[in-house]
Amino acid sequence: MSDYGEKGRGNERCGGGGRGYRGTGGPSYGNDGNYQGHYHGARQVNDVVNGMGQMRVDDRNGHGGPGGRGGPDRNRNGGGGGWNMYSQNPNSQGNRAYQPTIDHSAPARSAHNPNAPIAKNQLPYNTQEFAKRPPKMISEMKLGDKVYLVTNHALVMLPAEPIKLYCYNVEIYNGTKHIDKREEAVPIFWAIIQDHDRHFPHRGELIFNDVNQLWSCKKITTDAIQRYRGVSRNTRHFSMVLKFSNYFMFGVGPDATTDTSMMSTITHAIATARVRMATHEGTRYTVFKRLTFLVLSNAKERSMPDVPLYHPIKWGTDAKVGFSIAFRMNLRAGITACFDINHSVFTRPGYPLVRLFVELCAAEPITDEEYEENYDEYIRNARPDENNKRVMEKILHGMTLHFSVSPAISMEAAMGPNRAGERNGSRQFKFYELADSALEETFEWVDRDNVVHHTNIATYFRITHQYILRYPHLPCVMKKPSQNAEIKRILFPMELCSYIVNPTRYQGFFPESFHAEMIRFTTYTPKQRRILLEHVISQRPLAQTDPVVDSNDVQMRRHGVSIQEKMLEVKATVLPAPTIIYGNSTVHDKDHTGVWEAMRNEPVRTVLPDGILTPGGELKKKVIGAIIAIESPRTNSRELEFNHESYAHLMRGLAKSGQPIVWADEALRVPAILNLIHYNQSHDTPQDLFKSVHTMAAAANSEYTTEGDGFVIVPLFFLLFRERAAMYESEQTYNDYNLIKFLMDNKAGIVTQGMLVANFNCVMPDMTVCPFTCHVVEKILGKIGTTHRKLEREGAHKSWTTLTNPDAPTLVLGIDVSHPKTQDRENGKGGKPSKRWQAGKEHEPKDINSLSVATVVGNIDLDITQFRASNRLQDAGIEQIIRMEHEVSLRITEFVKHTGKMPAHIVVYRDGISEGDFQKFLYEERTAIESVCKQLDINPTLTYIVVSKRHHTKFFARDKDTNQFDANIKPGTLVEDVVTTTNYYDFFLGSQVGMIGTSRPTHYYVLHDTWAPMVSFWPTVTHALTYSFARVTSTTALPSPIEYAHLAAKRAKETLYAADIVRAVQNEPMYNPECLHDIGLLTEAINAHPNYVGMPFI
Repeated sequence: MSDYGEKGRGNERCGGGGRGYRGTGGPSYGNDGNYQGHYHGARQVNDVVNGMGQMRVDDRNGHGGPGGRGGPDRNRNGGGGGWNMYSQNPNSQGNRAYQPTIDHSAPARSAHNPNAPIAKNQLPYNTQEFAKRPPKMISEMKLGDKVYLVTNHALVMLPAEPIKLYCYNVEIYNGTKHIDKREEAVPIFWAIIQDHDRHFPHRGELIFNDVNQLWSCKKITTDAIQRYRGVSRNTRHFSMVLKFSNYFMFGVGPDATTDTSMMSTITHAIATARVRMATHEGTRYTVFKRLTFLVLSNAKERSMPDVPLYHPIKWGTDAKVGFSIAFRMNLRAGITACFDINHSVFTRPGYPLVRLFVELCAAEPITDEEYEENYDEYIRNARPDENNKRVMEKILHGMTLHFSVSPAISMEAAMGPNRAGERNGSRQFKFYELADSALEETFEWVDRDNVVHHTNIATYFRITHQYILRYPHLPCVMKKPSQNAEIKRILFPMELCSYIVNPTRYQGFFPESFHAEMIRFTTYTPKQRRILLEHVISQRPLAQTDPVVDSNDVQMRRHGVSIQEKMLEVKATVLPAPTIIYGNSTVHDKDHTGVWEAMRNEPVRTVLPDGILTPGGELKKKVIGAIIAIESPRTNSRELEFNHESYAHLMRGLAKSGQPIVWADEALRVPAILNLIHYNQSHDTPQDLFKSVHTMAAAANSEYTTEGDGFVIVPLFFLLFRERAAMYESEQTYNDYNLIKFLMDNKAGIVTQGMLVANFNCVMPDMTVCPFTCHVVEKILGKIGTTHRKLEREGAHKSWTTLTNPDAPTLVLGIDVSHPKTQDRENGKGGKPSKRWQAGKEHEPKDINSLSVATVVGNIDLDITQFRASNRLQDAGIEQIIRMEHEVSLRITEFVKHTGKMPAHIVVYRDGISEGDFQKFLYEERTAIESVCKQLDINPTLTYIVVSKRHHTKFFARDKDTNQFDANIKPGTLVEDVVTTTNYYDFFLGSQVGMIGTSRPTHYYVLHDTWAPMVSFWPTVTHALTYSFARVTSTTALPSPIEYAHLAAKRAKETLYAADIVRAVQNEPMYNPECLHDIGLLTEAINAHPNYVGMPFI
């Protein structure tokens, strides 16, 4: 096989970053966030190690080599020890490979020694104590119903006599390039080990974490730092630097290492070593980060009874099941292994690109039978268009492909003679883009006789390979050009290219339909998930493949590790549900279903009598609607067709719920409409739209009210979209949804409700048979500040009575931080800017979308139903809230403004932090709240509760004779023992209604509590808060303050983008995220208008 290039056109179409398509990265279905690797820089090693030369096996002359991965100058920052891929609680500092000895009894930093390191136990946040677990558990009390469950944890036994393990930091290089990707590092590591087997213990005695750490029962090197170079033909370009870090006593007992994170890391590496090393043919697993995926190649192996393990999707990709194991060292049951199941998308081995092209042209997946029988006709008749090529480039972005003439010749042999001979040749290459067809692409090349030819690609293959292209009209595939390559254009005929043989995780284009199909086919029922988990935990072979984990394998036995082959049992309590109060009825979830009817109930459950009053309680709100019909900029039309009767149905639904509206003819039940505006950004400007809407809303109150009637008009604008605005967002067109919501919610304080016109047209007159109408009405009520329901204050739920006591009112805060996507975060570091529409002007190197948004929400009423939010911008990735005092002060001020009372208790629900950050975050945010209270001269109690969904613990009914055996656990199921920690006062609470799939309980940590109420208070209050989320008539996975904080942070991120657009369309300078003045303007812009009547983030 010969590469071919075009003389004189070497850089054509190769400049810059290609055609701009960036893979979104394949989602790993399931929740494996805790297991993803974090490779942060190591601390600087001591001076002695920094000065040491690196000793080579093949060259004993000292030679300074590359250092650790931490700093910009690796030769200075030697040392590795970064937080590895198995870290259970990743942090920003990582492990220290070498660290100076600290005298913890010495004072930190004095005048005599100002640069002395601060001892960890002298840091302010490490002197505080966490709240203590109550002496008695609810499971021991009469409260609630007692049930027995099993969980996906199994007990783990470690050696009673600790084993000494030597730890080494590993750095692998290809020349001078450091390799930190597992798929690249693993084969090189074991090949170099084989090249230097006399220097290393037996392979079975080495435990490699696949990236940067190695453990061994025997000491490997005598030098602190040593370099090994590859000597075989396949490894001569590679080298490995081994640095002795420390030794650990692995096991249990007084002599064992007390670092639980490191113990968890080593245990995981030992338990998964067999499937990660894959040294024998019977093992068919592939590892991605902390997930072990089962790779099946035979149709008969693709499922086990009642549980599918494999599902083909489309575009030559398959959904494969993966397993994760997390070792927890601090649970009340002891050391446990938590098993869970996830799915991800992998490429199909050897999938031909012509078949992918056929699928795109046919706009549907093609079965194997259809492809075998009809594919030739499909391909010969198909002609590519620009959309096909664009989608195909997005699918193949970043993918490694395989080129070979041999398979194509074999294929032609089955069809009849179509070649004069054969010439074997194959290679792998990185996809770059699609070029013109093999008939159109021409170039000059020199044959073996030094004759210069100027031919197209089809002719080239006929001459050099004696192969006649069957589909020369298809686009050619271009190899990604090397930076220093002389030939920049290397092309391959599409029919000779395929996916590589080894399945790789798909990271290409993921449209919504792809996600939907993935979820539909990979979501297990509770019964299916339990069957598969029991099968894995019992260590039985899976689909004729070795078990995922096996206590009898060599590594487990050698290191004294074993895992029990059964699920742990736990005793749980189903907590009593609160009573829900509506304007004309009450609801009590006595059966713990977590679902009830309001708008679909007969009669309709109406809003609370005082719920329609303005915050001051003086006037009643009356709603009048208007419509903005927003056409797609991809069309030239301004007239968006829609069903006008749908507007009337929605307004009548509001009236039926008890919310007053403006009638054009109340006798005939015809609602009034303020106006109808057609908008298309191709013809209209946001400024004109804003002026029209603002004028209309200002005139509504005087036009539809009379003095003394006791009403205030609330304009409600329905935003009808032809298609999702994100679908047409580009460098030339902006996101209409974000922009209009920003102008109306934040700049004008006008209530809006957006929806697709197709959904709007589906609104039915009878809400009892139209769930969509009910959902929209519930959202509108929340947005206009009308309280539809509340939880009963003076009832049987004593904890809620205490929480809502008007004589000792409670302010409940929800805190969350929304971080930018990876691509936007890179843009904030000066990378390629993301799509910021700027009226044709060049982008600035920085992007405001790279900023994070911190959100604090708090209730403004005594019944904890109405919430308001404040948002603040801060640097990307910063989880702690900068100047939190300001946000807390705003929440307290609004609470006092609307209730007339100072809070006696402040309860904080905090999302987004892990166990490793508890001390620091609790200290900083607790002191911020206490500082504000001191300034306001109040002394409320303070409770700080961390909310976490980033775990893999799940529960199932233990007894098969119960009606819950094949279903999810009931809302209100509380687990306090066995799988909770010994370090904190924590509990699991299952509150979500799992309609599809297996519900996951939420993990709560009560870190600080000066209120110290009764034992059952915090679990029961938290459970009650899952009944008060205004958007739905069902319980939620998280308490309502956290749900509102999530929504408010998401809305703020969207308005952040829109604020940038407004400046662009007004031809003003773009916001600069490095300018404090601009940050101040943006912070004001992302917060709702002060006159907004309700909760805009609903």
